[in-house]
Amino acid sequence: MNRQLIAWRGIAATIMVLVHTVLMTTVYPHQWGFATLAGWGNTVAACLSLFGMYVVPVFLFVSGAFFAYAARVQPRKYPIRLIWTNLAHILPPYLIWSIVFYLLIYLTDGTTFTFPIYIKAILVGYPFDFVPLLVAWILVSPLIARANKPVALSLLAAIGIYQVILINLRTPGIVGVTFPAWMEIFTPKVIGGTMTVYGIYFPMGLVFSRYAKEFYPWLSKFRILLLALNGILLAADIAGTLALWHTPWWLAYACPLLLMLLLPLIKRDQIPLFHFMEKVGVHSYGIYLTNLIILD
Repeated sequence: MNRQLIAWRGIAATIMVLVHTVLMTTVYPHQWGFATLAGWGNTVAACLSLFGMYVVPVFLFVSGAFFAYAARVQPRKYPIRLIWTNLAHILPPYLIWSIVFYLLIYLTDGTTFTFPIYIKAILVGYPFDFVPLLVAWILVSPLIARANKPVALSLLAAIGIYQVILINLRTPGIVGVTFPAWMEIFTPKVIGGTMTVYGIYFPMGLVFSRYAKEFYPWLSKFRILLLALNGILLAADIAGTLALWHTPWWLAYACPLLLMLLLPLIKRDQIPLFHFMEKVGVHSYGIYLTNLIILD
């Protein structure tokens, strides 16, 4: 797996802490009766919060790339042992820190749920929303990792189309057509929300990494174009946040999707503080699980 992807995961973790800090800076004063940010301070906070749209896509993309790498170097251990190893790495910390979070909100706000609601919250990923989606992709990853290139690309395209369908089911008519009510059966019960927002990134990382020798030399021809398009789309999103124009619905999905095409093309030594970011990237899952609790 390209080492720069680990550094990008570290950058994503750093941005995540920044975004959560901004969220608390804007939300908590209002809840506690203090003056909230106004003027340029509120504008800066709103613009900084936009970078949060990249965090989970980077985590999932890099996780998918890792699975492609592991399937290639350890084919005999894949999928059963590798799946078990990763679930053992993901689920115990997730359960522990979920319980710590529920204890924290009880001690600070007196918030409690019934036992069935606690179970439901853990299953759907409250507050760590992308973990159940990651687990689901880990379980089905062999179907993609062992597929040949035409089938893998077809599966990736189908997943992308499925995500667009979910987006339109979540906000009826947003893509210009309204689906009949019976199509709600296509929304998965547990991971429906996260699948709608983040569905494509894990399989995208898996497929792109598996066929990296074919994809990335071709993509590198468009490196400058991809860099420019990423800058233009981010600037357009910032302009929408500043109320300079009406932001189209697809922009929040296009920005992280386009960034995933660019990240593997940026060389390791071109990443700011790449040694430090690689160290952060190794611990990014732990940072994801603990940063809200520590900040709170």
